[in-house]
Amino acid sequence: MPAGVKACLGRRMGLLRFNKDKVIPEYVLYAYLSPAFQQTIKANTLTGATVDRLSISELPDFPIRIPPLEEQETVANLLGSIDKKIDLNNRINAELEAMAKTLYDYWFVQFDFPDTNGNPYKSSGGKMVYNSNLKRDIPDGWMDSELDNLADLYQPKTISEKNMIRDGKYLVYGANGVVGRFDKYNHEKSVVTITCRGNTCGNINITRPYSWITGNAMVVRPKNECINPYYIYNLLLDSGVNKVITGSAQPQITRSNLAPLKIILPNEEIIQKYSLMMGGVFLKKIAILEENENLAKLRDWLLPMLMNGQVTVR
Repeated sequence: MPAGVKACLGRRMGLLRFNKDKVIPEYVLYAYLSPAFQQTIKANTLTGATVDRLSISELPDFPIRIPPLEEQETVANLLGSIDKKIDLNNRINAELEAMAKTLYDYWFVQFDFPDTNGNPYKSSGGKMVYNSNLKRDIPDGWMDSELDNLADLYQPKTISEKNMIRDGKYLVYGANGVVGRFDKYNHEKSVVTITCRGNTCGNINITRPYSWITGNAMVVRPKNECINPYYIYNLLLDSGVNKVITGSAQPQITRSNLAPLKIILPNEEIIQKYSLMMGGVFLKKIAILEENENLAKLRDWLLPMLMNGQVTVR
């Protein structure tokens, strides 16, 4: 925490002050995250009537390996560099997604897609026509449609949590995005899913290739396989999926409610041009996600060995 900044801790939090002549806080943080220390915490956690608790007075007795400061710094820098790379990759992906949305908004919301001369359509005086179904002006030649005319909508087979495999090769997507791993996949390509029940009903995700998608998510797969997932993702955001959520105690989205969702249907040429431009961006995002997964595995593999002194860093 920066000097001069004051903070107030909640009742269920404890503050640890370290002797910086003996330990580096970043090293202790990684030691805390190590499996051995987590097991110690679990063994000393007391079960309460409302919440579990850990006695702060017992923390000083928890075993932790404290090597020389130089080694602590080296370990913290190594693990920290991996986490910093993961964070940088996440920020790059956020920028890629923002880029895809900005272009989508520019072309399909503001209608300034390139005209036949390469100029922004609406700003250059392109013809707009009033659509009575959408109750708005849209570019000449564009139409209104329903979502199921553009994409297949379905809920795949569900697998329970007990069937998932901790070290499974493939990601499992459910109501809250990634919910586990499995040794099989039911979707080879990336698709867009909508959470169709529970508190997160209406959340929209793009899956990774070779994933298992459960029945807690509604798949929105374009009938034309050349359409990029970014187009479907932003189309759903723009079309107001929340309007089709039903149920108060248990919010849900059904296929019969989602299928007739009104959408703007541009010229196929414009959709294809957008998808082509976003193809490389989307592949970059997937590559970064895979890199982050490998970096996290490397960090988690190194962490316990560095903490117990099994390996050292020169």
